[in-house]
This record gives sequence, structure tokens and C-alpha cells, in this order.
Amino acid sequence: EEAAPAAPASAAETDMRRILTLIEDESQRCGRIVRNLLLFSRGSDAHFTDEDLFPLLERCAMLLRHRADLAEISLQLDVPSGLPKIECDASQIQQMVLALAINGLEATSVGGSVTIAARAEGDDAVVIGVRDNGRGIPKEQLSEIFEPFYTTKEGENGVGLGLAVVYGIATRHHGTIAVDSTPGEGTTFSVRLPLRQPREAAPPAGAREVEVS
Repeated sequence: EEAAPAAPASAAETDMRRILTLIEDESQRCGRIVRNLLLFSRGSDAHFTDEDLFPLLERCAMLLRHRADLAEISLQLDVPSGLPKIECDASQIQQMVLALAINGLEATSVGGSVTIAARAEGDDAVVIGVRDNGRGIPKEQLSEIFEPFYTTKEGENGVGLGLAVVYGIATRHHGTIAVDSTPGEGTTFSVRLPLRQPREAAPPAGAREVEVS
């Protein structure tokens, strides 16, 4: 004997489900804010080891693949073989790349592309790049995008800490950031990192080495 079809949800049940979904979404958003605040305020407690960039960046791409597929955006990895190992905190570099790539995915429309890339620069540095062909950043905003809590995202979608965290991680690695963006064409973030960490103290948190174009 076939079971009777389930009764349609009442208006009260529908409202309750909507409220629970909202609570879950907001809880997750608050969790992301707290995690980013902790990373932003953590200072220079990085744990440096020699790392191969290819598996690190490949892992970033794997973590974002489903998100890119859902958004119908092409996610590419452009990392040549033979890159030298880099002295870094792998977890922080992964956090940095993920933040940049997520920004790129959120700025890119259906059918667009985001590329995570790396290349050697001379004998003493590598450059990690994340480029997209999304909406771009207006020139007048480029000098502000690394400020804490600054965001160009609307409403609850942005908490304004992603790029500030990126800047903090690059600074703790004695790195620099270049930003090249054209509204309507896309944005490229390039983080230059030394292969070996200097033995002196990390740059002060207030120092900024950001190149915009």
C-alpha cells in the first residue's frame, strides 16, 4: 500500500524554515567575520617552512572549483614547473590566495574567468597573481581597498576584511602588492614574495607598499 503524499507545509512552517535559514546564514557570516578579525589582529606569529608553491596553489584551486562551477566561471591554474621553493607560512599564503580568488569570483559574471598564477622573478622572489575579467575597480578606490572594513560589496555580502587580511599576510612575509584594474575589463592582484625571509623583524603594521595602476 502506497504511503499518502506528505501534506503541504503550512504558512507557519514555511516562515519558520525561512527564519532558520536566515539564522544559519547570518551565523556563518558572523563566523567568517570573527575568523578574519582573528587573522587580521594576530600579528607576525607566522610559522615559516620551505614550501613548493604548485601543490599549495593547486589546493586553492580545488577548494574553489565547486564554487566556480556553480557560478559558471572558468577557474584556471597557471603555475609553471620548476618554481623554486619559498620560505613561507603555507596556511597564511593559502588564506591570502583564497581571499583574492574569492574576490575575483564575486566580481566576475557568468562565462568569465579567474586565474591563479605564479612565476619566478629573478633569483630571489616569486610573484603570485590572481586575475579576473570581471567588473574591475574604479581608479579612485584603488588606494583604499586594503583599508580594514573598506568594501565595495553591497549590503551584507561584504565585511571589508578580505583585502586587509591579504595585505597583512603579504607584509608579514616581507612582500609587496601590485593592483592593476580597469573598470569593465578586470583586475589583477600581484603579490611579490622573497624566496627567503629576512632575519630582521617584520615591517611595522602601518607601513604600506602597494602599487596601483
